[in-house]
Amino acid sequence: MGLTWPWCGLRRKAEGKTYAAGARGICVPCPAAARGSGGDERDGDVNGRVGAPQLEARPCLREAVNATLKRHALKLDLVGCHGQTLYHQPRAESYAGRRFACTWQLGEAAAIAAAAGVPVVSNFRPADMFAGGQGAPLVPLLDYVLFADPRRGRVLQNIGGIAT
Repeated sequence: MGLTWPWCGLRRKAEGKTYAAGARGICVPCPAAARGSGGDERDGDVNGRVGAPQLEARPCLREAVNATLKRHALKLDLVGCHGQTLYHQPRAESYAGRRFACTWQLGEAAAIAAAAGVPVVSNFRPADMFAGGQGAPLVPLLDYVLFADPRRGRVLQNIGGIAT
């Protein structure tokens, strides 16, 4: 298993249409601890179960950024990192006498920024949830930007979302 680091540049043509340019990806090996347990993180060894994936992922993130920059000769202005979802509970559930929704992503913006040398925008899922969403703000917006057409309706399937 490894960390998949996809990237694409967004360009705007003269007529105002935005398109993805140079979409590519790279996969680097990652230790099992960096993948997290994917289970209920609210009990057990909290420090080990919560902290280990972030600590183990740091070198993977650095290697993925550096390998991508080298392989594709990229000059970055900015990185947007959604993160790898380890646990996602978009609907409020009861725990310890309170109801809450939560999400946990692997991928520290500071680690990516240190490797890439550019600002990193992250925490898209938590920001969407705090705004009242389900924690999936990127796909609908990107689909609209890349595929909207004033004359043709389109149906798109997010393979990484509900289809999995």
